[in-house]
Amino acid sequence: MATSAERLKLRAVREAPFTYLMFGLCVLTFAAEVLAGGNWGLLFGAGRIGPVIAAGAMIPYFIAQGELWRFITAGFIHFSIIHLAFNSFALLYAGPWCERRFGTLRFATIYLVALVFGNLAAYLTTINSDAISAGASGAIMGAFAAMGLIAWRFSSQRQWFQSAVIPIALTLFNGFVNVGVSNAAHVGGLLGGLAAAWAIGPPQAWVQETRRAEALALESARVAEASFVPLPDAIENDPANQLVLRPTRSIGPGRVVLAAGLFALGAVVGAAARNWFLFAGSAAFVLLAVVGLLRGRPPEVTVTLSPRGFTIKGRRERTVLWTDVEEFGVAAMATAYTRHKVMTYRLTPTAAERLSAARKSRLATGAHHSLVPLGMSVEDQARLFETWREKWVAVASNRRTLEEPPYSSPSPMATEPEATPR
Repeated sequence: MATSAERLKLRAVREAPFTYLMFGLCVLTFAAEVLAGGNWGLLFGAGRIGPVIAAGAMIPYFIAQGELWRFITAGFIHFSIIHLAFNSFALLYAGPWCERRFGTLRFATIYLVALVFGNLAAYLTTINSDAISAGASGAIMGAFAAMGLIAWRFSSQRQWFQSAVIPIALTLFNGFVNVGVSNAAHVGGLLGGLAAAWAIGPPQAWVQETRRAEALALESARVAEASFVPLPDAIENDPANQLVLRPTRSIGPGRVVLAAGLFALGAVVGAAARNWFLFAGSAAFVLLAVVGLLRGRPPEVTVTLSPRGFTIKGRRERTVLWTDVEEFGVAAMATAYTRHKVMTYRLTPTAAERLSAARKSRLATGAHHSLVPLGMSVEDQARLFETWREKWVAVASNRRTLEEPPYSSPSPMATEPEATPR
């Protein structure tokens, strides 16, 4: 009998069969590259050009001789286990997301168009050279382009826009600073995937269902907002109804200097090894550290919870109303070096609509905004904020009388954290 985890895995494969087929073909092709003639050096990017690479990679001379299948087969060949791992991670991130929205056939078309366009761009920029290129990154860039397009067009999907744009930007940056990367394939795949996604689009049934759900959510939010009763200043300003939270960690100048020194060493190593991606990233961090030290110590960040909302005070002051928040939650944030959790909150459709109009950008809507850790686990922090939101939204909705006693904490969380020595 299958466990719940196994059922989830099977469901993921059933929902995105084309994505997992592409992943499986990439893994099997790499295994064939390594096993053909005992080419074990490929595991570390130091192998020779074996029969699999020679038969399927993008080699301009052979393409000019009519071996056009290379525009497809090159998308399944990788030059090291790291190359395969990065592309596999990106494929399994963007692929299922797109396939669930576009459908298998439409996404397969987008992916293959991006694959061909990426390899075509790589070929056109390496004609009459002995360059050899391969990898699925061009097709994956097309998948991220399709993700960004859906996030741009539909407000309910807009929180995914950054998830599409950031990998695209990092990939292009890596291609521009690293001479060993075919950025032409990235750009070609990006443009090919974007054009295909724009031309094909998701199924009409999915579009209609999504638009209907967005309209219902917006109308429900407007009805709820119309029922809100403004809270009197006496309730808002009562100290018994307020809770001040502060981060328990602070990055002092000593830590900044130490980190800047380590990244400066990374920049030197990158320049010596001609790894311009490492050099540019490390140098950028050193520059930011110097600018931060010159600006002086930033003001202490505090977050004050009150009946109307929460106010974030630092270099700037910003207030978010409880009635403008749909829910608080926890999300995992990944960078090139770490993976950590943060508390997030999502705006209501009406609040997102106002923010979009104020900023004159549809990208301001729907995003999951994050908040710094405030002396407790992010799960406890999310529960605390959600408790306050539910309490005072109920009051603002006039479902409770304003004569109720001031807010009392349902748990020890709603006590101000002790200051941590610096």
